[in-house]
Amino acid sequence: MREALGAGPRAAALDRAWRRQQRRAAAAAHRALASQRYRRLTLQLERWIKQPCWRDDAGGQRRANQDQPARAFGRIELGRRTDRVRKVGRAPGKRDAEALRRLRIDIKKLRYMMETLIPLFNRAHVKKMLGKLSRLQDMLGDLNDIEVAEQKLGAALSTDDAVDANSLRKRFARWRALRRKDLKRKLQQTWRAYRRAGTFW
Repeated sequence: MREALGAGPRAAALDRAWRRQQRRAAAAAHRALASQRYRRLTLQLERWIKQPCWRDDAGGQRRANQDQPARAFGRIELGRRTDRVRKVGRAPGKRDAEALRRLRIDIKKLRYMMETLIPLFNRAHVKKMLGKLSRLQDMLGDLNDIEVAEQKLGAALSTDDAVDANSLRKRFARWRALRRKDLKRKLQQTWRAYRRAGTFW
């Protein structure tokens, strides 16, 4: 957005507004982490993990999968999550913002699982796939940031009278359209490269 707006009162006004938002958000996060509620949550989670009954809610097939050797379980779960990513992400360049947000979450979960299972498979193959998923996740994050920025822009402009709000919104809309089109084109190319890579398990 700085590139789109250039130097001047518009960019300076947004910088001031977004720095205020960042400070408020950071303060809220610090209060939450220092709260009694957060400490109770971490203690409850620790106790729950140490109990064997946390597996009791799993269905029959799920329990059977969990009782297999780690590599076999990993193959099942990687296959399941990969199938979901590929189903949700079919033709990502044509998907709306909500569908792309869900795809990003599913890719993140798949990445975390792969990182956990690296010792069970060929490390080089896993790293290569993680790189492809990371690039997809970054692009999807950029697309999501554009959607969020539009909401933040309205909040920022409402707190600063030193800028022509209508002019800034129009300029942002033009920048957003061009940026979104470019990202979706690159996303489609990166998605095809990911699909061609196959699987390593």
